[in-house]
Amino acid sequence: IRAILPLIALSSYWGPLQSAFLAQKRMKGGDPFAQKIRQSLLSSRELCVLYTPNAKDSVWVSTEWGAAWALGMRITPILSGIAIDAISDDRLKQLQTIDMDELDEFVAAVQKRREKTTAL
Repeated sequence: IRAILPLIALSSYWGPLQSAFLAQKRMKGGDPFAQKIRQSLLSSRELCVLYTPNAKDSVWVSTEWGAAWALGMRITPILSGIAIDAISDDRLKQLQTIDMDELDEFVAAVQKRREKTTAL
């Protein structure tokens, strides 16, 4: 998770709340996490799915990216410790993935999208 923290630095791109949502950083004991995730998705423009061996079987991960897909968001799967062949959902397989070693280039691309958005 520390590897994706540069994305958090681009937080003003991510929507009206001017923040990126990372459950580990934002959630406190007793928080209604389903509601917080839903609210964060509704205020976001883009979703990065950190796809790991544990995430591939997670109902929550599938729910989150499925909701982002239904909302028409840009979704980028970031592969960590897993090959694209291990992705079982055809909708997710159709998306261009990046590997963790490509994260710097991805952050630069997000920065460019942010700059275009803020210039409008």
